[in-house]
Amino acid sequence: MSAEKPQVSPLRVLFVTSPLMLAMVLGVSVAVLIALSWIGGTAEGARAEITFESDCPAQWAERVQARAGAIGLGDPSLAQRGAQVSLTATLPGLEDDQTAIPALLTAPGVFAVYAAETVDSAPEGTPLATNDDIEDVFFQLDATGHPYTQVDLSPVAGQRVEAAAPPALLYVLDGQVVDTFHSELGFKGSKLELHPKLLSTKEEVRRATDWMLMLKFGPAPCEARGVGIRVVE
Repeated sequence: MSAEKPQVSPLRVLFVTSPLMLAMVLGVSVAVLIALSWIGGTAEGARAEITFESDCPAQWAERVQARAGAIGLGDPSLAQRGAQVSLTATLPGLEDDQTAIPALLTAPGVFAVYAAETVDSAPEGTPLATNDDIEDVFFQLDATGHPYTQVDLSPVAGQRVEAAAPPALLYVLDGQVVDTFHSELGFKGSKLELHPKLLSTKEEVRRATDWMLMLKFGPAPCEARGVGIRVVE
C-alpha cells in the first residue's frame, strides 16, 4: 500500500537519518543512478529493427517515437508501410533488451484508479481517474531510497478522487492492480504513488522506470499485433 505524503529529497534523508540508514540510502541512490544511466544516454547494444502491425499505424508511429526517445535508443529510424510500423535503433545493451524493449515500446499503458472497500478488492465500476486525467509522470525515490512512479493527476481529477472518499484506492495498469492506497486520513491532493515492491532495488528501479515510460505519453492508440525484432548489425 502507498500513502499520500510530501516528496522528500534523498539529500535531506542523508542529514536526518542514522549513519547506518545513511549508508543504506546512499547505496540505494548509487544503485538507482547506475541502473538508470543508460536512459537518455549512449546506447551500446545491438542495432535492431522492431516491427509490428496495427489498425492505427500513424498514431502508433508517434507513440513509438516518443517512447524510444525517452528510453534513449540510439539513432532511431522510424518507418511506416501500410499497417506496419518499423523502428530501427541501437538498443541500450541490457541483457534482456531484445525482449524488454519491444514489449515496453508496444505496451498498452492503460491506467485507471478505482474506488474499493479494501486493498484486496477487485477493480469494478467506473474508474475515478484514467490516462486522460494524467498531467505528468515522474520517477521518484521515497524517504528510504526506494523507487516509485509518481503520477500527477489534473486538479479536477484529484478533487474527484478526494471527494469520493473511498476506504481504499486501486491503481490498475494494463488490467493488473500494481499498487493500492489506504489511509485513515483519506486521499488528499492529486499525486499518486505507484510502488513496485519487488525483491530487489534493481528490479524496483526497472519496474518504476517502465511504468513512467508507459504512462508518460498516453496509452496505446490501438492494439499492436505481431511484435517482432531482428538484429540488423
